[in-house]
Amino acid sequence: AVTLAFALGLVGTIQERARYDTYRLFAEKRLDDAHLAPPLRAWPIWRRLDEVGPTRVAAAAGWDGLVGHNWFRYGLLGTRLQNDVVYVPVTADGTLAGREDAAALRRGASRAAWLARLARADVGWVVALGPSTLEHGWIRALPDVFEIDLELMGGNWILARVNADALARRVDAGER
Repeated sequence: AVTLAFALGLVGTIQERARYDTYRLFAEKRLDDAHLAPPLRAWPIWRRLDEVGPTRVAAAAGWDGLVGHNWFRYGLLGTRLQNDVVYVPVTADGTLAGREDAAALRRGASRAAWLARLARADVGWVVALGPSTLEHGWIRALPDVFEIDLELMGGNWILARVNADALARRVDAGER
C-alpha cells in the first residue's frame, strides 16, 4: 500500500512538471505534429489560467475561411477542470451568429450587449483566439475593462483579465 501511494504521488508530480513542457514540444512540432494543430500553441494561456485559480472564462474564436472556427477549449478548462468556460454572444439580441458571414455578424453585433452579458455572467477572464474577432477589437478598445495579460500568434490570440468594477461602471452608464 505504501509503495502504491508513493507511485501514485510520483506519477502526479511528474505529470504536473511535464504538462506544459509537453504542450510546448507539441506546439514546436518537436514531439509530434499533432496534425499541425495551431491551437496547441495556446498552451501559455492554459498555464496562465491554471496559475490564477478557478475562474469563469469567456472564449471567442475567429473564422479562418478554410477549416472553420479555431476552437480548442480543453486547455481553458484547467488541469483539474476547475474553470468554467462559456461563450458570450456578441449579437444585440443574444442569438448565436456564424462567423463565416462577417458583414452580417457586424450588423447584428452590440458591444454594449456583450459587455452587459459578460457582467451578468461574472466573467473573470476573456480569451479571444484568431483570426481576429469583434471581441479582439473591443478588448483592445477598452483597456480600463480588459487588462491584456498575454498575446500570442502576433496578437491574434489574447488573454485578458476583466476588471469587474470598470465593467460594471460601463454597463451602468449604458456605454456603447
